[in-house]
Amino acid sequence: MRHLLTDKAFRDGIPIPDTKQPWGIPTIERPAMLLLGNTSNASEGAGLPMPSNTDLMRIDQICQYIAHHGHPKSHNHITGIAIDFRFQVCRRSAFGYSLGRAMAPFGTTAKAAYLREFVFLVAQPHLYCEEITWWNAAHPEEPFFPQTGPEFSFRQIHIEEAHAPNITQSDVVESLIQNGITPAWIDHAYLYGLHYLKGHYAGTLFLHSLLDSVDDECLRQLDEFGEPPAIPKWAGWWTPAPDDLDQIHTLQRIAVSQGVCSCRGLWLMMGDTSTFQYLSNRNSRYTRTTTLDPHPPPPVGLNPSSS
Repeated sequence: MRHLLTDKAFRDGIPIPDTKQPWGIPTIERPAMLLLGNTSNASEGAGLPMPSNTDLMRIDQICQYIAHHGHPKSHNHITGIAIDFRFQVCRRSAFGYSLGRAMAPFGTTAKAAYLREFVFLVAQPHLYCEEITWWNAAHPEEPFFPQTGPEFSFRQIHIEEAHAPNITQSDVVESLIQNGITPAWIDHAYLYGLHYLKGHYAGTLFLHSLLDSVDDECLRQLDEFGEPPAIPKWAGWWTPAPDDLDQIHTLQRIAVSQGVCSCRGLWLMMGDTSTFQYLSNRNSRYTRTTTLDPHPPPPVGLNPSSS
């Protein structure tokens, strides 16, 4: 998968999307052939086509698709996306979602397991920088080398579906390092991790315990390093056009008529900030001051290739 950013959309080593580019929004009235061809879909042919792999880093296009098909009252709510009642989408959270999908393996189960570990990584400020430092010490023959553009090449990790339960955060880190993903990109993806924790803070006590440990480490890192900075030109909110809102309301009417519309997820009020420090749904009885197990020290005086 290759992404080419023009000189116009690239400054100071950071890719900048053209947020004013029109995305060719379809009208509500679809040709009969298109509707007949999509009658098996939950949206009955309405809405937008899913962006291809080559479009995953076109963030405004991803935001538009999420507003149509991934909001909290849609068939396929995407956890981790910050979206308000006017269907405005936070670009930072959409960027994190897209970056994770660009790196993830193809299989459904393996992809879900990879994205969970990816989320736990980006939710913890400065952790990726620490991982790079450890990687460089442990692999002096293969140090981290960031991609600087304007052409970017992403190689998805290959993991068999049967091995999905064995995916760890180390697999995620290695795939990011081998793809030359810079810490600035992981910092920018922070809000995706934060809103993922917020959206998933429910369920069994085992899930609470897992999320508690990640959130504790997130709070510790925030105290030490502060909130990860955004890439300014790739931040802010994507705002739907009137045609988008017409389309979204059409999709909602279809969902209601099918009896499958739910209110999963958490909306933001218009004007609310997309960032916060504490998870509002976290029960104080689970709060504790523990941290995740640290890495073992890198090998000293040992050739990694011979171990």
